Amino acid sequence: MEKLTTHLLIVCLLLTSLGCGSAERATKHAISGAVTYGGDPVPSGSVRLTPDHDKGNRGPATTIVISEGTYQSLPDYGVVGGPYIAEITAFEALSAEEAEKFVTPKPLFKPFTVAVDLEAGANVKNFDVPKK
Repeated sequence: MEKLTTHLLIVCLLLTSLGCGSAERATKHAISGAVTYGGDPVPSGSVRLTPDHDKGNRGPATTIVISEGTYQSLPDYGVVGGPYIAEITAFEALSAEEAEKFVTPKPLFKPFTVAVDLEAGANVKNFDVPKK
């Protein structure tokens, strides 16, 4: 039994040392901006930034909350730069009474996607979703 435990420990250590890819991790930078729908601030929703694999970006994806027309990632949970696909979801504002009753807000529009090319450092990227 002790021999089996030792072998399992060695295997685990070897697998841990291999990691999940490159030993060098990409540095993520903050991203922020405004989100509007036909020029009006989006009350709430999210911005999902997914690396565009078709264009060679293998960086991490991130989702950031929209609040009162703006979004801002934490510094270590942003983007590495390069081509991304942004998916924006938005919801109507709730009154204080509706929020207290946990009413589910209605979507303002179907999820909107757009290709963006982001800098390798901190970014400010504004999105205006057109009204149809």
